[in-house]
Amino acid sequence: MPGRPTVNASDPVLDAIAVIGIGCRFSGGASSVEDFWQMLCEGRTGHGKIPSSRYESSAWHHPSHDRKGAV
Repeated sequence: MPGRPTVNASDPVLDAIAVIGIGCRFSGGASSVEDFWQMLCEGRTGHGKIPSSRYESSAWHHPSHDRKGAV
């Protein structure tokens, strides 16, 4: 994939890993693993507004932001 970081195999601090499979639900307009990788390389985010049909956000609201678990 273009834009992949290179690894210096002689560097003992770096350990090589192998991705043997991938399964996920992409956000940010990425419709494939390659699109998702490109999104990450470009520093784009998949963050967005949570649809109101997903859960009742007002149930988590508390006027004090210091309260744990509140938004």
